[in-house]
Amino acid sequence: MAVDAAEGGLLLAARQSGADGKPLLTFRRIAEALGVDSEQAAQGRYRRRVGSLNRSDSGYDGTL
Repeated sequence: MAVDAAEGGLLLAARQSGADGKPLLTFRRIAEALGVDSEQAAQGRYRRRVGSLNRSDSGYDGTL
C-alpha cells in the first residue's frame, strides 16, 4: 500500500499546474511513462490512486 500512496503522490504532482496554468504533464506523457496503452488508462490509474479528476484533468489541456 505504501507504493500505491507514493504513486498517487507522484501522479498528483505531475498534474499540478505550472507557471503557465497548464498541468506539468499530460495524461499522454504519464501513460508513456507508466507503460500503459492510452491516456484513458492513465486517467483511470489517477482516479484509483488520487480520486476523481477535476475540470482541468478531465479533458484536453492543450499540452503535449
